[in-house]
Amino acid sequence: MAAIQEAEGRDVPDFSALPDECIAAVVSLTSPADACRLATLSSNCKSACDSDVVWASFLPPECPQTVSRSVSSLKELYFNLCDDPVLIGDGKMSYSLDRHSGKKCIMLSARALSITWGDTPNYWSWTCLPNSRFAEVAELIDVCWLEIRGMISSGMLSPGTHYAAYLVYKITPASYGFEFQPVEVEARFAGDEAASVSTQ
Repeated sequence: MAAIQEAEGRDVPDFSALPDECIAAVVSLTSPADACRLATLSSNCKSACDSDVVWASFLPPECPQTVSRSVSSLKELYFNLCDDPVLIGDGKMSYSLDRHSGKKCIMLSARALSITWGDTPNYWSWTCLPNSRFAEVAELIDVCWLEIRGMISSGMLSPGTHYAAYLVYKITPASYGFEFQPVEVEARFAGDEAASVSTQ
């Protein structure tokens, strides 16, 4: 950006010429993606956009209590949380941030779910997988009724945010029984009637 730009016949001051404190205050009202873009305008902008003042505004308030890491800046902490989820809740949940928006992403482990007959060795086994972020995963052996339920406190989620829920699982070559059975999915607030969707 040039120091002085011509716009509609008037001189427009350069944003990057403002004091670092002013730039940081403005950028903290934007988004992580905007902060990264604005940091490329000039060295002055980069200094302000990389400051803890800016990145503190993008981190959830509970981050200092939830996450304990040795980092040199809050920007580094932010991107660490985006790229490397941390385990919380006695290792039964993982906590990360969406890189673009900074919204919280929570994943429940199999141990945090309610699995029908999950403690019956004839139907399920508990094992570990090298690529799993959790210590244990549930392996289905054989059941005639597959029902899995999960619950999370809405207070753990980012307010004013649309969320999607996913069931993450791995199919083995020897698996069977899912080809012709419809899957019914329900999502609801505790105490409310479920919104249910059936899918093949």
